[in-house]
Amino acid sequence: MTEKKPAPKDGEFRRGFKDGARVGATLALLMTLLLSAIFLYDHLFGEYHGVPSYVGFTKIKPQMSAVLVESDGEFTGVFTNGVGTKIKVLGSKAVSDTGVECMLDITSPGGDISSGDNFQVTGKNCVNGEIGYPYSLTITMPYSYILGGKTTTHTESGVLRGPFE
Repeated sequence: MTEKKPAPKDGEFRRGFKDGARVGATLALLMTLLLSAIFLYDHLFGEYHGVPSYVGFTKIKPQMSAVLVESDGEFTGVFTNGVGTKIKVLGSKAVSDTGVECMLDITSPGGDISSGDNFQVTGKNCVNGEIGYPYSLTITMPYSYILGGKTTTHTESGVLRGPFE
C-alpha cells in the first residue's frame, strides 16, 4: 500500500513550497516585468523628458538656455559668434524632422556681429507640436567675414533638440 502524505500545515504548500518562497519569487519576477513594461511604454510613447541639446555648430554656437520652440511653431534662439572675427549672417533657415521649413530672421543686433557677441534669431511656423513633446530642427546659417581684405563665405549648420514649450 502506498502511504498517504499528511495534509499541509498553515504556511506550507505542497511540492516544497515552504512558506510561499517560490510563489513570492515568482510574484516578484512578474511585478518586475510588469513595471519594466510600464516604464518602457512611458519612455517610448509618453511625454519627452529630455534635456535641450545640439549637435554640429562648430563656429556659431546656440545658447540652449535661450532657445525656445513653442507649440505653435514660433522659434527664438540666441547664438554666439565663435568664428574669431566679425561676421555678417546672410540669412538663416530651419527645417524640422518632418520636413517643415521656415526662414529665420536675425533680430538683434543685426548687421556685423563681433567675435564673442550674441545675436538673436526668430522665426514663425517652424514646426508644431504638443507642449513637452520633442522637436528636432536643423538650422542652416550662411555667414561672411573679411580676412586679409577678402570676403569669405561659409555656412554653419547643426541640429537643435528639446521639448516644445
